[in-house]
Amino acid sequence: MSDKIVNFKQNRVKCRLGLLITAKLAALNYISNLPETMQKIIVAAEKSQEFGADYEMATGAYYGKYLCRLDPWPDSVMASFSKLNMDVYLTMWGPSEFTVNGKLKHFDLMSRLPEIPVPVLLTCGDNDEAGVKMVKDFQMAFPHGSMAVIPGASHLHHIEQPLIYKTIVSEFLKDK
Repeated sequence: MSDKIVNFKQNRVKCRLGLLITAKLAALNYISNLPETMQKIIVAAEKSQEFGADYEMATGAYYGKYLCRLDPWPDSVMASFSKLNMDVYLTMWGPSEFTVNGKLKHFDLMSRLPEIPVPVLLTCGDNDEAGVKMVKDFQMAFPHGSMAVIPGASHLHHIEQPLIYKTIVSEFLKDK
């Protein structure tokens, strides 16, 4: 793991880009793909609600597979995360990376997605922490939803595979 990612984790700078609550379910499934040691650390921290250095290391391993697969992370990603307001994040999401304990705990607008009458494009990586199935569920809730899965990419697929991402968005906009 790069020094930047370790530094990122030591500072407890965390972020969810996109669909917060439902991504949690996919994240819990992905934990089972981590080494057993990392799984045990995450499970123990979730149970005790103590999120120390070992938890940070384990979530760093998770992030390297499902948030951003580039190593090192690009400066633009690091700059964005450095500006994250942790007070707001902790209030809204909570201290756990995998269990929502903040104000968003019961926030769900899924039932309102059919009210959006305009075309919507959802994108995800094939190794995205949001999970392809979760993104598909959202796509199906929109009356005019489209979806693209970007190969060889995670949650930050637009950074990992920029040419594929730009092509997908361009084609979507061309048709509108």
